[in-house]
Amino acid sequence: MEQESDRTKMLPDDVLAGVLTRLAPRSLATSQCVCKTWRGIIDDHRALRNIFLPNSLAGIFINFNELTYAEFFSRPSPIKVVGGGERLANRVEDHCNGLLLLYDAVANPIRGWEAPLPPRPPQSLWAECFFEDSYLVFDPTVSSDYHVFLIPRIPYIELDIEPFEDPVVEIDPVVLESEWPPTSWTLLVFSSLNGLSLSDNTYHVIKPPKSLESESFPNCYLGNSKKGVYYALLLENGCKLQVWVLNESHGHKEWILEKHDRDLKLPLPCLNNGPWILEDVNYNEEKYIQHYDETNAVEEDFEWNSDNDVLDTEDTINKGGYDSILGFHPFKEIVFLSRKLDRNLSRGLAYHLNTSKIEDLGNLCPKDYDDITGQRGRIEASFMYTPCWVK
Repeated sequence: MEQESDRTKMLPDDVLAGVLTRLAPRSLATSQCVCKTWRGIIDDHRALRNIFLPNSLAGIFINFNELTYAEFFSRPSPIKVVGGGERLANRVEDHCNGLLLLYDAVANPIRGWEAPLPPRPPQSLWAECFFEDSYLVFDPTVSSDYHVFLIPRIPYIELDIEPFEDPVVEIDPVVLESEWPPTSWTLLVFSSLNGLSLSDNTYHVIKPPKSLESESFPNCYLGNSKKGVYYALLLENGCKLQVWVLNESHGHKEWILEKHDRDLKLPLPCLNNGPWILEDVNYNEEKYIQHYDETNAVEEDFEWNSDNDVLDTEDTINKGGYDSILGFHPFKEIVFLSRKLDRNLSRGLAYHLNTSKIEDLGNLCPKDYDDITGQRGRIEASFMYTPCWVK
């Protein structure tokens, strides 16, 4: 008896795409493996690819100095703490559309996979004078492949050192006086599709906003939000906030100072837990690790809805300031800030740019952190995490 043919082949692509859009993200990801036709339809229809990348913020990964692992700051659902390995709780180098860049690997915590990066090739003697920052590029609406860029930056000599101490890096004065960015530079790029490659493409330099020129050690953050590329700057010891948006219309790029250029009010100190929690994976370093429970995650809404939280706007004070900018909400005009209150007590806050309302999200200080670091504790980096269901 002749084997029954696949009747889905009789359906027009648009009809089949309409059926696939009704699937949950996990089932849709599995459907990519059914056949080449289905995978092609999913890849070709942007609406289907967008299902893999819902417009939701799951939480914030934060690197604290002198702590081994990145902490995760979020609402308590759908994250849970379970036993396991320690890779996904390692320090995070970068994040892009649901993928995390670790020191030597790329990982998708919601899908539970990681891919190691190849060893870096040897550098030239001149290039050794520069530090390299790693950046991750990934757009699942275009391709399931990702790229890691190693971007050089000018090193600095530590000026505030004791007479008997030596600088960490001795830099050739010729290098310090050379052109930056250099006219010619070999950029190292790792592609998940082609492996390690060298790019000879040109680059475009975008200078920061003018306000940055007057700051010796600026407290700033560059990120994406509702209108595109944003640049936030804390001034006057953290008591004033400026927010710039990159205007890329008419073939040129310039920073536009948004209507938000004002003094920040501070909510009265709050000592309760708040709607968000810090996972404290460093405190339980040997026993626990955070990761997503896929069974529950498919059915739950990752998105943090600020309307569900209490706005602390009535009782405010203007003493002190904010310590650092954690980042921008990817889909709303909200900037996340941190504020140190006392020993082993810091708060994470959400500041609404349109209304100037402040939300106290919860404690942002890892357990016994100040006992470990003393006065040296600080946030080194933070990354908004948006889950992605691409395999």
